[in-house]
Amino acid sequence: FIWLATEAGLAKMNPLTFQISYINNLHVRNLAYTKDGNLWLGTGFGIFRFSPSTGKLNPIKTKHTDFFDVESNIYVTRIFEDRFGTLWVGTSSNGLYEYLPTKDSLIWHIHSEQDATSISGNLVRAIHENKNGDLWIGTKSDGLNRYDRKTGQFESFANAQELPSNTIYNILEDDNGIFWMGTHNGMVKFNTNTKEFSSFGTNYGLQSLIFDANAFCALHDGIFAVGGSQGLNLFDPKKKKQKSYHAPIIVSRFAVD
Repeated sequence: FIWLATEAGLAKMNPLTFQISYINNLHVRNLAYTKDGNLWLGTGFGIFRFSPSTGKLNPIKTKHTDFFDVESNIYVTRIFEDRFGTLWVGTSSNGLYEYLPTKDSLIWHIHSEQDATSISGNLVRAIHENKNGDLWIGTKSDGLNRYDRKTGQFESFANAQELPSNTIYNILEDDNGIFWMGTHNGMVKFNTNTKEFSSFGTNYGLQSLIFDANAFCALHDGIFAVGGSQGLNLFDPKKKKQKSYHAPIIVSRFAVD
């Protein structure tokens, strides 16, 4: 089955018949299938764990009842499981949560004006773990963050001269470790080693300058699929290069001795 997050509830679709059946009436915004076989559901009022084998919600035995309570009103924007089994939960205004189910450990990462090493913003839109094991967080309006697991500190990238938009909706990584990020103002290519940014606008064939948070994936053949406000873009990151621009020479004034 293919699991679907919809406004009408969690649904599953038979890929052969395309028949869709609804499991519950939760307004599900995003999904994460974890290594233990559970499906985590992000909604506008918290996070839920669902067991595909039983077809029922799987209650979480936790001491963090305030976070997992259905009345928590935490709007979940992204759920991501890293290589260590830790769940990273991005929210619309409450920052980032780090939850380790095996230890029932919960850490709350929130922006602080008094701490330059805190996450740059509380509106989380993208979560990505790169090949080196670094965790990267995209925010709405507050740029990109790299999280250092050893120090528990964030390094932020929000330079207006480099990023065309500080809203990062999604992050895809190619075979060379280069990030391709859908933003609110085009596509951005980011080299995490050199810290160099390259921007791509509609002159490269983008459906529009605005991309969407949960509409992206890397296909089996290496092609990237990224959706936005006006449709879908398919592109091969190996062939995507910036076009050189030769500015025309315009003479506005000259003088003769």
